[in-house]
Amino acid sequence: MEEATQSVQDTTNTDKSTILTQTDEPTTDVKAEEVEVKQEVETKSKPEERIIPEKYELKLSEDSRLSAEALEEISEYAKQKGLTNEEAQDVLSRDEKVVQGFVSRNQAQFEQVQSDWVNQIKQDSEIGGDRFNESVVAAKSVVDRFGSEEFRQELNESGYGNHPGLVRLFAKVGRAMANDKFVHGGASVVEEPPQSHENILYPETKT
Repeated sequence: MEEATQSVQDTTNTDKSTILTQTDEPTTDVKAEEVEVKQEVETKSKPEERIIPEKYELKLSEDSRLSAEALEEISEYAKQKGLTNEEAQDVLSRDEKVVQGFVSRNQAQFEQVQSDWVNQIKQDSEIGGDRFNESVVAAKSVVDRFGSEEFRQELNESGYGNHPGLVRLFAKVGRAMANDKFVHGGASVVEEPPQSHENILYPETKT
């Protein structure tokens, strides 16, 4: 009985070896294939060599709003930051989109203001309504007679050619100019002495 018990104990102790008591060399579960995969991953994760050009070759889009000066500034910025040509081109494209969005919003606002001004003139009690066409003709006559080509261009580009205050002023001046000639006594046409611009614009002012 004792021999059987001793035999069981010997077998149990042999099977329960620990790391600190084992006599065989420790083994690892890492296989050669796993080592190769790890090395491959490390190789792929290694950053590629960055090529910083001496001179950037950047291209503006056909509808770009950026100037040549802006292009030079982007190139200088890219050189300071150590960007590749591709990265610099991305910066350029981003700036083009930002500027184009800004211009589009401004254009939409400009057109809305123009539309509002024209509606105000048409609804104005003095120069609008039934007198709208007459007022426009009178105002245009002043611009045509006294305005230079540069002045007309400024009115168009700034949009102030539709400003209710200016149209009202020029319409009054145009009507005053038209009244320089009047019929007296229902027969002959009497021509008044020519008036200065100051007298037309400010008839109550005395010099």
